[in-house]
Amino acid sequence: MSRVGTTLVTVTTGAVDPVPPRPRNASELLADAQFTRQLVAIFCDGLFSVADEATTSTIIRRGMEHCRSAEILAQVVQSRVFASHTAFYWIIMNHGDHRGIPPLLVELVRICESHFTDEAQDDILQAFLLSSDDELFQYLKESMPSVVGPIRRSFFGDEEDRLDVRIRRPTSSQPQLKVSLEFSIPKFADRMLVDQGISYHFAAAGSIWCLKAAMTPVESGSHSSRWHFLLEETHTNSIYRTWIEASKGIRGRIVSRASESTTVTSITYHKRDISLLILRGDSCSTSAASRLEQNKTFNVDRVPSTITLDIGNMALAQLQPNPYTSNPNRRLCGSITVQERTERESLWVSNQRSIWD
Repeated sequence: MSRVGTTLVTVTTGAVDPVPPRPRNASELLADAQFTRQLVAIFCDGLFSVADEATTSTIIRRGMEHCRSAEILAQVVQSRVFASHTAFYWIIMNHGDHRGIPPLLVELVRICESHFTDEAQDDILQAFLLSSDDELFQYLKESMPSVVGPIRRSFFGDEEDRLDVRIRRPTSSQPQLKVSLEFSIPKFADRMLVDQGISYHFAAAGSIWCLKAAMTPVESGSHSSRWHFLLEETHTNSIYRTWIEASKGIRGRIVSRASESTTVTSITYHKRDISLLILRGDSCSTSAASRLEQNKTFNVDRVPSTITLDIGNMALAQLQPNPYTSNPNRRLCGSITVQERTERESLWVSNQRSIWD
C-alpha cells in the first residue's frame, strides 16, 4: 500500500491592491485649471512684491508640495501661466527701486539649476526691455545664452581685478539722455592680450547693450595693431525706421520746390550723439587734469546696430606707454554717454500719384 502526497493550495479571495496612478508630468499638470490657479496663488506674494527670506521659504515649500518635485516646479515657473508670462517676468518687473537680488529669484534660479528654456529666456528678455533693471540683468545674463550668447570668463577674475561698469539712469532733467555709463578696467592691456578683448553686456534705456574693446586686424604692411571700443545695441523695445521706410507711400512724389500742386509733409529721424571720455590716472575722477574726449553723431536705422569708437591717442590705441594706463594697476577709466534726439525734415510732395506709391 502506497501513500500519495497531497499539496495544499491556499486561495485568497480578498481584493487585489490597486496599481498606484502614474505621476502627471508638467504639461498634464498645467492643463489642469485647478492646479494652475493654486500654483499662481502660492506665488503671488513673491511676484507683486519683493518677498523676504521667510516668505520665500514658505512659497518654495508650498510650491514643492504642490508640484511634488523640484523638476516639475522648475518647469512650471518657466511656463507662461502667470497672466501669459513666467514667474521670472513678474519678479523682474516688480523689483522696482529695491536694491539687492530678491530671495525668491535666487531660489528659483537654484531650482532651475541656472538653465532656462528658450521660452523663459525670451520672456525674461521682454521684462528687461521694459524695466531696464541692470542689477537683475547682471545676475541672470549668464543663464540667458539665447539672448547674450556664451559669456567667456576673464582670466583676471580676482576681486581687485574685476571690470567695473556703472550704469547711470537719466533724470527728468535729462530728456535726451539715452545711456550713460562709467567704466573702470584694471589691467586693461593685460586683458587685451590674454582675454583677447573685453565684452560687457548690460541693460539700459529699454535695450540690451554690449560694450566691447577689440583689436583691429593688422593691415597689410602695418607693423602694429590698434584697439577700439564697440557699442552694440542687440535688442530693443523701440521702433526705428530708415528714410526709405519713413518715406514709403510718398517717395515717388517728393519734389524740390513748392507749387500749387504740392503739399508739405515731414519725416522724423532719430539721431544719436555719443561721447567717449577717457581719464588719466588711477582714481577714475572726472576732475582729472588730463582727459581724452571724442564725439560722434550717427543716424539710428535699426537694431541690432554697432557703433565703432576709435581711440584718438595713438600710444593708447597701440597699447604703448601712455598717460591713461600708466598707473599702478594699469587701469583704464572713462565714460560713454549716448544722447538721442529727433529731427524732422520737411518735404514738398506732389499731389499727383506716382507708380512708386
